[in-house]
Amino acid sequence: MKTLASILALLFLVNCYSYKAVSDNTSTVPDIDKTYEISLKNNEKMRVTDLRKDGDQYTYTNKDGQTALISTDSVLLLREKKFSYGKTIGLVAGAVGVVVIIAAGMAVAEFGGAIQ
Repeated sequence: MKTLASILALLFLVNCYSYKAVSDNTSTVPDIDKTYEISLKNNEKMRVTDLRKDGDQYTYTNKDGQTALISTDSVLLLREKKFSYGKTIGLVAGAVGVVVIIAAGMAVAEFGGAIQ
């Protein structure tokens, strides 16, 4: 039971984040401490950290820890990883619902299928 609780807790933490589009305002400089998803014009997607905008190019750190450059012309969409309260509330409510259904099923099975 502890293993199941640990797995569910891990799923909650992973799924409570979503990617939101960053404004196309060129004066906006992304936060260095956040994770971003870059969609390129060739349909490739990258998740990067330490994103900085230097004129007409972005400097970033990829998942291997290497620093690289990419032209702003090749970027189709830039999205920032943000905590989602809606997803978190939905996941918790869904998990509570599943636990209630399982508990009710176990109670019915324990009493021979007859609820009085």
